[in-house]
Amino acid sequence: MPGLASIGPALQRYYDVDLAQLGLIFSGIQLGLVLTVAGWGMIADRWGDRVTVAAGLAGAGAALVAAGMTHSFANGVLAFTLGSMLSAATAVASARTAMAWFDATERAFAISIRQMAVPLGGAAGALLLPAVALTLGVRAALLAAAAVCTVGALVALAALGPRPPLRAEARRPTGGLIRDRRQWRLGVAAALIVLAQTSLSAYFVAYLNIRGLPLPAAAGAFLAMQLAAAGLRVAAGRVSDRVRSRIAPMRWFALGAVAVLAAAAAGAGWPVAVVGVLLVAAIVLSMSCVAITYAASGEMAGASRAGLAMGFQITILAAAGAVAPAAFGALTLASGWQTGFAALAATSLAGWLLLRPLASLERAGWAARPGPVGGHR
Repeated sequence: MPGLASIGPALQRYYDVDLAQLGLIFSGIQLGLVLTVAGWGMIADRWGDRVTVAAGLAGAGAALVAAGMTHSFANGVLAFTLGSMLSAATAVASARTAMAWFDATERAFAISIRQMAVPLGGAAGALLLPAVALTLGVRAALLAAAAVCTVGALVALAALGPRPPLRAEARRPTGGLIRDRRQWRLGVAAALIVLAQTSLSAYFVAYLNIRGLPLPAAAGAFLAMQLAAAGLRVAAGRVSDRVRSRIAPMRWFALGAVAVLAAAAAGAGWPVAVVGVLLVAAIVLSMSCVAITYAASGEMAGASRAGLAMGFQITILAAAGAVAPAAFGALTLASGWQTGFAALAATSLAGWLLLRPLASLERAGWAARPGPVGGHR
């Protein structure tokens, strides 16, 4: 699903919609993840990763076929949302296993490698989909994406073994995590930072195209962005392990995103190549926080609740991502790109500020436990 943004302008023409309506397609994709990621986690617990991933990818392929067979905007949104609901199976396949198998000196690195699949998938989509859309049309591009999902399902059935058992302590009963204000603070802060990634990724190709860059060149820039994001995401995990901190690197990346987004807002009229580089930097920096967020959440909750905690964070980030593209599209349509970039700089700054109290708790080994939301200690 992440590679679909590379054919954003083509989808806009195919469904005959404006920029804000295009955002609804990408918001629907995020909404599908929000609605189903926890359920897929329970299915994976019951049936294992192989069956879960294969079923999800096969269903996502069918949904992409449906999206390509209609010109109706409403039906398209429905099909893309359904495809996201099904492809969400892959989001929860290995996070808890990585949490259980790796200690604090390599855990963020391991989860970052797992998360690298998202930008790599986007990069593969940026290579394949625009070329197919330009030569054979949007329907052919969506059918090609469906074929890739089907192949992925077959590979999962053939190559994935049974899900390895978790450590004994990770199977203990859990409870109270939803009332933990630390988890809410972490999730909201991460969501505010990652809004830049989810918003800008959806419109990156469209923005460059509007500024006069041909679609193949804009898709190539999207590919470069995805590859850079994949590399820095793994590097971010390694840095987090080296400094023995999750919160500090997240704050570093957030502050970097604030700086480049503020520059993009101030220089919205600069040459497209300059603004494009700034946007790539903002996307990559904000995306680098995702895997570290999952590691922080799991460590905060402890091994017995790590899976639940990471699922909770995935849901928060996906919920924010469901709203972000449509809201950003509406804002830029009403007030211009400069206002949109400035708003994302503000949300990243808010996330940076929200993380500050967690830094001292992390240094104390997460020993201090705030009381429940809306309650007392």
